[in-house]
This record gives sequence, C-alpha cells and structure tokens, in this order.
Amino acid sequence: MKVKDIEEYVTGRPFRPFRLVLDTGEQVTVRRPRKALLSGQTVAVVGVSRTGSKGLGVEKLRIVRVDRIVSAEHVSADES
Repeated sequence: MKVKDIEEYVTGRPFRPFRLVLDTGEQVTVRRPRKALLSGQTVAVVGVSRTGSKGLGVEKLRIVRVDRIVSAEHVSADES
C-alpha cells in the first residue's frame, strides 16, 4: 500500500476503526483515531493489547513500515 492510502484511514473523518494486514499475515487493529500516527514511511499504533496482573489494560506500541502493509480494511465496532 502507499502512504496516501494509509493516511486516508488514519485521518478520515468521521473516524472509522480499521485493520492493517501485514505481509506476515499479522493484523493490527486501530480502534480510536488518536491511537495511530503516520510519520514518513511508518505507522505507529498504540492500543490495549492485554490485561496486566492487576486487571488493568497494558498499552503496547507497534511500529509498522508502510511497505509491510498489504491491505487495510474498515472494521465494525463489534470486530474492533
């Protein structure tokens, strides 16, 4: 995918949750607009990935090179 294509997902208004599919088959879901940052050829995604020992969400930062993204798709609120 191209940076311009990803930018449309990140900056689209109104925001709609979306999923990035990587060339490894891994999927990275962006649930909120302020959880993704596009900078040059990389996308940084912050999200709650698991529950910690005290029952609190643990933030995880995932940095993805745009050239590793093979597709992007909007997801429903139920899927995200």
